[in-house]
Amino acid sequence: MQRDLGVMVSAIDPEDPASLAKVRLPLLRRIVLAEWGEGALGDQASLAMLRAVDRLVAIDPEKSDLLRRAVAMLKQSA
Repeated sequence: MQRDLGVMVSAIDPEDPASLAKVRLPLLRRIVLAEWGEGALGDQASLAMLRAVDRLVAIDPEKSDLLRRAVAMLKQSA
């Protein structure tokens, strides 16, 4: 999964909020897929949770910074 996430963020600038916003939901979806499988991506409760987490990361400065640091680390390890 780390390799897949690294590929997803390879063209992302972790210092650019617009760039991070583009990759936020795809990263979350990939993590859910790895953790819970394909069925979770078709489950309405899981999709609602994904959207809620996406909104939280978008508005919470601490969560946004966590995403920024995660993207930077993934880029370094790729």
